[in-house]
Amino acid sequence: MVIDADERRIRLAFRALRVADERSAPSFARIRARAASRGPRNWEAGARLVLEAVAILAALGLMLALTVGPGGPSNDTAVTDSPPGSGAWASPTAFLLTPVDDHVLITVPVTSDSIVDGLLTGQVETTRGGVR
Repeated sequence: MVIDADERRIRLAFRALRVADERSAPSFARIRARAASRGPRNWEAGARLVLEAVAILAALGLMLALTVGPGGPSNDTAVTDSPPGSGAWASPTAFLLTPVDDHVLITVPVTSDSIVDGLLTGQVETTRGGVR
């Protein structure tokens, strides 16, 4: 690989930058010793645990309030398949189950007929683009 002058200049600049970073960064041993001298802080773990428990209880209370409602649970409502205020429930994608042309499914195609036989007897018309 041939290294031109610009490439050599860029490599030297990055090397100088790396050396400057190494000089300014503290050693890992010094950082580790400082962390070890602080000692464990048990109250931080306990406070965090309490805050997490409060957050979970608040979320559960909110979910319960939203599902039960302000009046509380009532046993007099009957469970139905349709939502209140509508006659019958239909899936938003129910139209995909019904074809556009129902007569296509009502008539059964005859599979024994051949296009070639139809051409010979004149029952099938040919056009420039194909068979009609």
